[in-house]
Amino acid sequence: MVGPQVSVVMANYNGAAHLGGAIAALQAQTLTDWELLFVDDVSTDDSVALVKRMAEADGRVRILIQAVNAGPAAARNRALDAAQGRWLAVVDSDDVQRPGRQARLLALAERTGARAVADNQLICDADLSLRAPPLTPAQARRPHGSTRRGSSRRTGSTRPCRTSAC
Repeated sequence: MVGPQVSVVMANYNGAAHLGGAIAALQAQTLTDWELLFVDDVSTDDSVALVKRMAEADGRVRILIQAVNAGPAAARNRALDAAQGRWLAVVDSDDVQRPGRQARLLALAERTGARAVADNQLICDADLSLRAPPLTPAQARRPHGSTRRGSSRRTGSTRPCRTSAC
């Protein structure tokens, strides 16, 4: 079985307030050949119910639920184990993306033969207005982003990201 181009990994803990926007931004991508591996880390809010409704309407959304709260690294590792895509992208449950982001990253990686590609992260307020100026071109060249499946190591982060990307 051939998997999707991109497996999007999303760890979540009590992210219901932002999940709708994060998943809608993924669904609005110009690249449509993706799967979302949503891993809930024992949330106490309506996160799982919200994503279940979205998954019913979009078969690309897969839900994995942790048995115990183990933090974002463990949730991401579980998603990595289940990923079927050629490429991996990590998106936090409070992130939004511009519509062409995934296609742009994939095209750059394939054009250059890269094993990993990255782009700029913009920090925004809840209304998506910029909180800080965009990075300079030199700062933007510092890597983070999508990784070719098989070339990444398991994640080791122990703290969740608390910012929104726009």
